[in-house]
Amino acid sequence: SNRSQTQRGLSLLSIPEVCQELGMGKSWVYQRIHSGEIPSVKLGHNIKVRREALEEYLDHHAYRPLKDEPLEG
Repeated sequence: SNRSQTQRGLSLLSIPEVCQELGMGKSWVYQRIHSGEIPSVKLGHNIKVRREALEEYLDHHAYRPLKDEPLEG
C-alpha cells in the first residue's frame, strides 16, 4: 500500500499497547512473543513490537472457515 511507504515513521508498540490492539491479555501476548509467532525487538529491557509486524501476524491468522466447519463451539 502506498500509505505505508510514505509514512516512514517507526511505529513501535509496547506490550500493553499490543494487548490493547489485540484485545488479549498480557500472558497471551507474551506467549506469542516468546514463541516467535509475533515478531518483536528488544531495546534495553523493553520488548517492542513493530505495528507492521503485528499487522502481518494478523494477516497470517485471518480466519477462513471451511465450508463444512461449524461456527459454533
